[in-house]
Amino acid sequence: MESARKDSIVIEQFGKELSVIYLDGKNLLMTHFCNAGNQPRLRLKDGGQPGVLEFEMFDITNLKDASTPHVQRIVYKVIDAKKMTLEIIWKKGQSEESEKYALSRI
Repeated sequence: MESARKDSIVIEQFGKELSVIYLDGKNLLMTHFCNAGNQPRLRLKDGGQPGVLEFEMFDITNLKDASTPHVQRIVYKVIDAKKMTLEIIWKKGQSEESEKYALSRI
């Protein structure tokens, strides 16, 4: 992740996708610009475990049909100062699938 705009946003480029994390009042939000052409907006879940940042979708733009696969949640788990995991949970109709990644600071 990279900090920008006088530390008011954090951006994450993952392949051809981009996520922007920012504060909206007291809420930590994320807009995920998906390569599927939609943009889910997610909010940090309250009461999470230490070292776990779980963002849940609260709305989405450019989703023509709710049954089309789209990001539902994004979860970061901090392992240590140089390692974390990323899980992207997709909603596909009534079911969910996920992608899991191990991230390392270079």
